[in-house]
Amino acid sequence: MLSASGSSLPLSSPPAVSSLAPTYGAVLIGMLLSLALYGVTLHQGYRYSRLYRTDSSLLQLYAFIVMYAQ
Repeated sequence: MLSASGSSLPLSSPPAVSSLAPTYGAVLIGMLLSLALYGVTLHQGYRYSRLYRTDSSLLQLYAFIVMYAQ
């Protein structure tokens, strides 16, 4: 194959990709932790909506937007 300068150089093979198997445990732990924290966030939003019905509509909308943005 010709390079931009016009000389013929052999192409090198792509670098070897290392195995990702040793990192699956860390990914699983991180996923479970984030799922648990997301559940806590949803529970807090649910409790807020049930316990503080007398808050202004603007404050409730703000709390919903913040919870949804997570």
